Amino acid sequence: MHDDDIPFNTLFSWLDRLYAQAIKGGLGTDSAEKLAHHYLSTFSDIHQAADSLVTWESSKAATSGFITGLAGIITLPVALPAGLTGLLFIQFRMIAAVAILGGYSPDDLRTRHLAYICLGGSVAKELLHNTSMHFISQLSFKALEAASEKTITTLMMHSAVGVATGSASRLIPLMGGIISGTLDWLLVRSSGALAGEIFLPDITPHHN
Repeated sequence: MHDDDIPFNTLFSWLDRLYAQAIKGGLGTDSAEKLAHHYLSTFSDIHQAADSLVTWESSKAATSGFITGLAGIITLPVALPAGLTGLLFIQFRMIAAVAILGGYSPDDLRTRHLAYICLGGSVAKELLHNTSMHFISQLSFKALEAASEKTITTLMMHSAVGVATGSASRLIPLMGGIISGTLDWLLVRSSGALAGEIFLPDITPHHN
């Protein structure tokens, strides 16, 4: 282990604190519950409400100023990039709001682990390729915890690689901003889409 590696328990403790802060809101942002209720008051269908919510939150993630403004909401482990705090805050609040739309309590421990899985987006789907996304919420707590830990570990590995490969783009500020904004949009969009699959009822027609 390198000197700047983050102990696994420390990382999850930080994520727990960030998730708790995200569902409460802060720094000019509403709580996840208020966010969910806002979209429920606008759309009669929860799937439309969730899609609109995810679209808007993804757009905010692509705005570097918004991400930067959230960066100091929770002290970040030293080995992780500072912009990660704001990005995860947006994702957690959005995922929790989608969970509320689906009838889940964001304070429930199972919901929190499901939110960690949602952070993985397409990465989580690849890791759990043998499991239906709608079935994920029915896993035992132990299996759910193991799945969330596996997802977060993989994400952190990808993040470390991304920081290394992204350093060159920072030499050209405009290009770096475009690349960063696009990647943030994709990450939030992907995690929001997975949250919809996990927390919302399946609307796929079933044939006899």
